Amino acid sequence: RKGPAPTNLEIPPYEFSSDTVIKIG
Repeated sequence: RKGPAPTNLEIPPYEFSSDTVIKIG
């Protein structure tokens, strides 16, 4: 899926959510 921000491929979806980042991190 190619979106306006190609960074999505490098940065996982959980990176966008601060709450989830704390869980995974």
